[in-house]
Amino acid sequence: MKISKLLNLCAVLLVIPFSASGDIFFSLDKLKPKKEKSSNSNFQVPETKVDPSKFKLTGIVDGRVKMAIINGKLVKISDKIDSCVVRKIQPKKGVVTLDCNGYDINLMLNEFKGSRH
Repeated sequence: MKISKLLNLCAVLLVIPFSASGDIFFSLDKLKPKKEKSSNSNFQVPETKVDPSKFKLTGIVDGRVKMAIINGKLVKISDKIDSCVVRKIQPKKGVVTLDCNGYDINLMLNEFKGSRH
C-alpha cells in the first residue's frame, strides 16, 4: 500500500504542464497567488514622515556607552523616543541619527551647527 502511494505521488510530480503551443515551458506567474483587491477604496497609507522640529538635542555623553539627551530624556542607541529609534550617536560631530519609520533624522547640537568637523 505504501509503495503504491509513493508511485502515485511520483507520477503527479512528473507531470509537466504544456502550454497551448506545445512548449514544455510555462510562465511562473501562473504559480503566484493572485493579489486580492481591497474592498475599501477609501483606504489611505498613513504619512510616515516625522517632523524633525519636535526633537531637541541638548547634550551628548561620550563614554563606554554613548548617550544623548533628546527632549530632556537620556537615551542610548536602540532606545525609542516617540515613534523613532536612536540609530547612531556621534559625539565628536555632535550628531544623533534617529530612524523614524524608515526615514533618517539627523539632530545636531547647537555648538556644532555651522562648523565643519
